[in-house]
Amino acid sequence: MPARQLGENKMALFNILSTAIVSGINFITIPVFTRMLDTSGFGLINVYTAWVQVGTIFVGLQANGSIASARANLPESEQGSYQISVLVMSLIPFSVILGLAVLLIQPLSSLLLMPPPLIICAVLQSFGAFVVSLFSMRYIFRKQAQLNLLISVGLCVVTTLLSVVLILFVFSDAESAFYGRAYGLMLPNLVLGIALFASLVFSGNARVRVAYWRFCLGLTLPLIFHALSQIVLAQTGKLAIQQFSGDSAAGVYSIAVVVVSLMAAIYSALNNAFVPFMYDDLSGKTGEGVKQDHFRNYMRLFTVGSLAFMLLSPEVLKLMSPESYWTATSLLPPLIVGQYCVFLYSFPVNYEFFKMKTGSIALGTLLAAALNIVLTLMLIPVFGMMGAAFATMVAYLFLFLFHFSIARFWLGDRNYPSRYLFGGLAVVVLAAAGCYALGSLLAVRWAIGVVLLVYAGARVVRTRQIF
Repeated sequence: MPARQLGENKMALFNILSTAIVSGINFITIPVFTRMLDTSGFGLINVYTAWVQVGTIFVGLQANGSIASARANLPESEQGSYQISVLVMSLIPFSVILGLAVLLIQPLSSLLLMPPPLIICAVLQSFGAFVVSLFSMRYIFRKQAQLNLLISVGLCVVTTLLSVVLILFVFSDAESAFYGRAYGLMLPNLVLGIALFASLVFSGNARVRVAYWRFCLGLTLPLIFHALSQIVLAQTGKLAIQQFSGDSAAGVYSIAVVVVSLMAAIYSALNNAFVPFMYDDLSGKTGEGVKQDHFRNYMRLFTVGSLAFMLLSPEVLKLMSPESYWTATSLLPPLIVGQYCVFLYSFPVNYEFFKMKTGSIALGTLLAAALNIVLTLMLIPVFGMMGAAFATMVAYLFLFLFHFSIARFWLGDRNYPSRYLFGGLAVVVLAAAGCYALGSLLAVRWAIGVVLLVYAGARVVRTRQIF
């Protein structure tokens, strides 16, 4: 195997491992924290982490989302200066948000139903998380995947261990244990964020240029709406079911979402690894044959993996939960089809990022979020949880079709054959329908699923290529 190809595969493997390991640790530690925190504390921490997600969007103004476009459109010699410039820029919204949080701490506490210390904690973690995410993108596009792996996995391990220690030895009272989890999340993110920030500031190889702020904001301001809409897309079904049917139904629906999040984590890992290949291909650094090989290999791997996951997922859900949750297995096929649409959408949306057309990216997500809300409110009263699952699936299908149309007919994207995209979608939809017919035939489903996994794994081993 040529040295270049070997290096590419090694980089892809590190990027995939970083996301997969972090997702795996977060997944297997859910039972730990549900037992260390009471139900109110666990609920409060989930509210806290949701606000951290929102805070990270506004603190960093989504500047981490501009790293790929800057990489494609600015000379290599300017990358360091661009990155330090946007990091310094983030100090402005961070200072404003932190100042407002301090001044309005009591009204915010009443509005958000959170203790005042957690509000300050959320702002501080948001800043650290933004810096870490920007450096993660920096390492991915500098093809320093081992550093991305080290930081991602290391941060996840430290936040988990510190949270456990704080809950056991500092906040051992059940009524205050949630502080241990919150501080365990915040402190490592903040310390690592400051250290990474300082490492670039004192490197001596870059300087702040205000001109880069305009370049960045022109790309990222629409991404703020995009990111907020993604949160709406992810949370609408769960919140609406709680309102219509109560906490128990929301819990059953949530376990299906958690299972499908395994597939989402695999997609995220593969997408992070694939984008640098894709941008090299689109920039003309590789030949047409190599570009098509990368695409076909990725399509084949994820499609086969999705089919296998769909067949095996009911038993994964049953292993994770008691029998009272098992009715959620019927929700898995439409949710998995929706996640497959997210995979398909990544091809046109990554092209839009490459072309720096972030306005259309935000518009598509806003429309999909609005569609999800409308369909959810219409379907839940009639079909219950299944209505929410199908609303989510249709919203993500719309997201793919919208961006496919934008990339293909407005931006002239002809890089990847549409027959592969729509062919893969047709196969996965048919498999979803077939899963209902094979629902009780466990041996048949597992036999087909295992064969598909062996095929996908054997092909990667034989060709020594992920993409």
